[in-house]
Amino acid sequence: MSEIPLSDVPVVAKGMCASWPACKLWNLDYLDSKLDCPLKFRLGKRAVRNIQWETKCPVVFASVSQFRDWTSGCADQRNPLSPYHFESWWAYADYIHMTPGSDVENLKTDLEFPQTFGIVDPSLIPTFWLASSGAYSICHYDTYGINLVVQVSGQKKWTLFPSFDEPNLYSTRLPFEESTVFSQVNFPEPDLSKYPLVFKTSPHCVLLNPGDVLFVPRGWWHFVQSTELSTVTCSVNLWLDEPELDDSCRLREALTQFAAFSLLSNTNLDKNELLHSDENDLYNSGDWSSVLLQNIKDLAGKTQSDIPTRFERKKVKRSNSLWSPVIKCKFEECFSDSVHTQKEPKSKRTKVLDNKAILNAFLKADVLDLVARHLERQFF
Repeated sequence: MSEIPLSDVPVVAKGMCASWPACKLWNLDYLDSKLDCPLKFRLGKRAVRNIQWETKCPVVFASVSQFRDWTSGCADQRNPLSPYHFESWWAYADYIHMTPGSDVENLKTDLEFPQTFGIVDPSLIPTFWLASSGAYSICHYDTYGINLVVQVSGQKKWTLFPSFDEPNLYSTRLPFEESTVFSQVNFPEPDLSKYPLVFKTSPHCVLLNPGDVLFVPRGWWHFVQSTELSTVTCSVNLWLDEPELDDSCRLREALTQFAAFSLLSNTNLDKNELLHSDENDLYNSGDWSSVLLQNIKDLAGKTQSDIPTRFERKKVKRSNSLWSPVIKCKFEECFSDSVHTQKEPKSKRTKVLDNKAILNAFLKADVLDLVARHLERQFF
């Protein structure tokens, strides 16, 4: 059994989970036999100069067998993925939580998080990811928790940035997704003329192959893409709470959500474009104000005595350890084939002060941190 590492930098354990049943069994035929319900696939173009925000991407519900046929070039007209040619588009079934009662829950028997890492908390829910070659998640960081990722099949490239790179990554909270801060940079093809500071970042790069495990510390930005060498990739992960740190972050995140909904409700901005689907559901419920207010009260009133101990982590030793630090790379080494440097006319790069810009300013972390500190001092 390996301990979850105590590390401030990303570390990887090559082949640690290669013996898991998932890593041996999870091909598309096996997954198709286990999953009865269609999966929600987000579609994206393989070559595009501008960032593909998730709220603007086409969405298709397809079975694993239909996804298999599409990736192999055998999709007929009845296949919901057929309008999107595989040579031009990628597909990603992402953030599929393996919750009790869900269609993907029965796949959990093929995972060995307790045996490998000693994680026995039944409230921790793994997340399932299935993608075609080229599929990616927009560069972002998670506002709380740490991340343990197991590559089950295929190959993914992870590019990670430390938290101090935030000014150079052009952070934004729009589109708004709880616990997620996005970069405005289109990382498959970063444009240095539009975002010149990104060249000053300190990327750390690693290729994950089947059986590899990656530990992502809190606050680390990450851009993750399935490589072109793999027609299909599959992975699972666990987000692990550290309540002594996360409760404070969750309070600030609840305040951010409250501010976003409050300000959006008084503008003519497109809510479908600026809110992710889960946020839209809460916003349209008509009861978001009381729900978020109660959440803020609960979080602000927590004390250290309320903090449970969920798991223990141990410091990574440089010698005799299964874990190795992810290597720091030069920016041009990570994105040498896709960087754009052609300058745009100045008129096109002029910033506009509008409702969206004002909303984004109110949602900055330093602004909401001041609000949280005022509440903590005044009421608790």
